[in-house]
Amino acid sequence: NTLWDVYGRDFLVAVSVATDNMQNKGWTVSLSAGGDAQALMQAVKTRLQAAGFTTVDEAKMSDVNSQNLDRLQFPPGGEAAARRVEEMVTHTAYGATIDSQAKADLADHSLVLQLAHTHQPGAKFHDAMAYPWHPDPAKQPPALPPEMVQIPAGEFMMGTDPSEAGSSKNEQPRHLVKIKAFSLGKYEVTQGQWQAVMGSNPSYFKQCGDNCPVENVSFNDVQEFIRKLNSNTGATYRLPTEAEWEYAARAGTTTAFSTGDCINTQQANYDGNYDYNDCGAKTGVFLGKTAPVGSYPANPWGLYDMHGNVWERTCSAYTEQYDGSELICNNDAIDRRVVRGGSWFFNPLFLRSGLRSRYDVADGNLGFRLARDF
Repeated sequence: NTLWDVYGRDFLVAVSVATDNMQNKGWTVSLSAGGDAQALMQAVKTRLQAAGFTTVDEAKMSDVNSQNLDRLQFPPGGEAAARRVEEMVTHTAYGATIDSQAKADLADHSLVLQLAHTHQPGAKFHDAMAYPWHPDPAKQPPALPPEMVQIPAGEFMMGTDPSEAGSSKNEQPRHLVKIKAFSLGKYEVTQGQWQAVMGSNPSYFKQCGDNCPVENVSFNDVQEFIRKLNSNTGATYRLPTEAEWEYAARAGTTTAFSTGDCINTQQANYDGNYDYNDCGAKTGVFLGKTAPVGSYPANPWGLYDMHGNVWERTCSAYTEQYDGSELICNNDAIDRRVVRGGSWFFNPLFLRSGLRSRYDVADGNLGFRLARDF
């Protein structure tokens, strides 16, 4: 390592963080949110605190904002601080329009932030970083922390009916599962993100580029990536459980794929030399490699590549039939964990929302996406 790697980066990062904190120190932001916006507000709160603001939780939105507006109020002379807060909210809420207004009776160094927008499935946000990955903004790695999508609480029928083409006994019995609200990565974790956090790129398809999914990583490698990311953000990223993964992949659908009873190579990256149930999935298109994340349309909840591209790890132990293991994470030293979604190498049958596999080989077929509790 160079002296920059050992000393320079940490020094400049410390200076950058200290400067930001000094600029925001002494400002208090009072926070309130509607019921459906609580998760978004928590992400905003984390970001504000990381930037040096003091936060205070106030009344619920229904008590203070009858016009259903995302609103930021600031005292006379507080325009610069308000602008910094607005930038954080806009980034966290991805383009939310904030009604910023001066309020003469607000105390000095006090801001009031009210989020009224419901945080619907597909709404996106970023967690804050405690420190930048690189002190030069132009050299910041792509999309870190990763872009997350809220997945709503709900229930669904997990597994497949025996009448579904390709259904296997390990996908049964079909059973009702209740899911708490959580968030899931909009995309599979990319090579660029992995390189930034881990300092290396183990991917087989390096030539695909920074925006392609990282693959060829073991379960333990993934756990170390998550540990480092959590230490920076203060968040609790993890792998999704098997039940969470299927719930998000289905996104309210009950068909073999979130696209319906068929899928094609304009909708996902798989081996198009094979058909599925004579539905027209055989298109003759086979890339023979991974594709950049987001190359295909998202599912109804705004998640990309839940079908194909790379298999995705879950944190649940594999069992031959459902026995409750699908509902929990198991980070013990076990040999078999469930992977889901199929990959660029596999035929469309393996891309079904309900298909389960214990394929656990660190190669060019297997990657992951992150989950996070609220």
